[in-house]
Amino acid sequence: MHLVRQQPRRKGLALVELLTVVAILLLLLGIVIPMFLEARERSNRFCCQNNLRAIGQALLADASENKGRLPATTANTADEPFLIGSARPDNVSAAIFHLIRRYDLSPRLFVCPNTDAVSDTLAGLPLQTRTTFTDPKRNLSYSMQNPYASSTMTDALRRFRSAKPDFVIMADLNPGIRSEDNNVLAVTPTSPTEQMRWGNSNNHSKRGQNVLYADGRVEFADDPFVGVDSDNIYTTRNNTILDYPADPDDNILLPTGD
Repeated sequence: MHLVRQQPRRKGLALVELLTVVAILLLLLGIVIPMFLEARERSNRFCCQNNLRAIGQALLADASENKGRLPATTANTADEPFLIGSARPDNVSAAIFHLIRRYDLSPRLFVCPNTDAVSDTLAGLPLQTRTTFTDPKRNLSYSMQNPYASSTMTDALRRFRSAKPDFVIMADLNPGIRSEDNNVLAVTPTSPTEQMRWGNSNNHSKRGQNVLYADGRVEFADDPFVGVDSDNIYTTRNNTILDYPADPDDNILLPTGD
C-alpha cells in the first residue's frame, strides 16, 4: 500500500499574485485620487462662490449709501484713514479692505479656499486703525473692478448701480503677466485652450474663475472674456493691465498676482 504524500500548504502569496494585487491597488488609486481631487476642487469652487456672494451683498449695501459707487480709497480724514493723494490703479486692495472696515466682514471671506492664501490676522489691531491688508499677496484672493476713472480723486468713485448686467464687479485674482504660464495680455477670444489658460486666474488651477456680476449673480467662467461685449475682465480694452478703464463698460480687475 502506497501512502499519498500531502503537498505542504503554501504560506502567503506567490510573486505573481502579489504583483496582481499591487496592480489592482494602483489602478484603484488611479481612479479614486482624481475623483477625490475633483470633488475637493468643486467644493472649494462652491465655497469661493459663496465668498463672492457675501462680498457682493456688502458691495451693494455700500453702493446704496454711496450714490451707486464702488468703494475707493479717499483722502485722509479722521474717520477714513486711507492713503493721501491721487487714486492709483495699484491701490484697489485698499478699496476692497474698506468693506472689511465698514461692514466688519471677516477677512476669511477674501481668501479663496483653493489657494495658499491665509486670512489676515490684522496683526491683532482694531479694524478702524487699519487701512489695507497686512500683505495683499497673501491675504487677498480676489480682484475688484478698478473704481477710479483717472489718477485724480475728483474723477474717482465710478458708479456701478446702473451698469449693464454683464459688467463684472469682482472675480478670482487677476493672474497678471510676470509668473510662469500667466500672461493676460497674450490671450484673445480665439486662443486655443492651453494658451487661454494663461489668462485664467491661478485660484482654480487655471481652469477658470468665479465671477461676480453687477446684477449680483456669481458664475464660473472658463475664460476671462466674460465682461460686457465679451470684454477681457483682466485687461483694459487697450490691452493694458495696470491701468484705468478705457470707458464705462471696460472691465479691469485689480490687483494682480504679479
